[in-house]
Amino acid sequence: MPVLADAVDRGRALARDIGTEALAITNIPPAERSLWRQARTPDAEVVLYWAHRARVGASVDEFIANFPSASTGRDFRSQHRRGTDAGLTLKIARGPEILPYIPEFAAQSDRASDGHSPALYGTDMLAPLTRVPGAVGLLALHGDGSLAGGFFCFRYGSALYLWTAAIDAARNGDLPIYSWLMYESVKFAIDTGASVLDAGRCDYAYKARLGMLPVALTTAVYLTRPNPHLVSRLGALHTGLNQHVLRAWNKA
Repeated sequence: MPVLADAVDRGRALARDIGTEALAITNIPPAERSLWRQARTPDAEVVLYWAHRARVGASVDEFIANFPSASTGRDFRSQHRRGTDAGLTLKIARGPEILPYIPEFAAQSDRASDGHSPALYGTDMLAPLTRVPGAVGLLALHGDGSLAGGFFCFRYGSALYLWTAAIDAARNGDLPIYSWLMYESVKFAIDTGASVLDAGRCDYAYKARLGMLPVALTTAVYLTRPNPHLVSRLGALHTGLNQHVLRAWNKA
């Protein structure tokens, strides 16, 4: 607790020194939310994202059995067969083994995010992360060995975390690369003894169709000076985002 309080105090002091309105502690999972509150009460809390989790069970069939719709399960299997029949194979690259694929992975991730979100993950970020314990690339390769896409993951504790994805956008229209990788991720989680698959943020409706449950990720906001108007706007943002994600889940 004292460590969290000190982190908030120092962070807020730095934010004040550089002239920003607030310190934001992002992506706090439910289990840790009360700890930050006890350390220092935030001026506002906003759920900006939801991660999605599901228990994988002992087999892919058991995982699929938890889908809300039987037709989604049939489609999940069908898309995996289509990818496999088209020549997709899985390359499991652990730690530094991912490095040769990083330039193309970053380029595909950049192209896939074009027009939807900022290109956050360049080679300067991805390359050092290959040294993080548990880092693993689940890479879909075309028959000629070129990269069709992949998930940069972390295998930690009882969970497999699908952190970020890259997809060969030029061929994704013909191949269900993302769905094929999701199926292979479930298999990898089971094979490595993971009990939980954490598929991360975004694509809310798709992940709901796969029976994944949302996990709210809270941002704790600590103001550098009183600002009731900003607190009100943050409350409105929290409400609006919650309504948006509810609409997405209802479409699942």
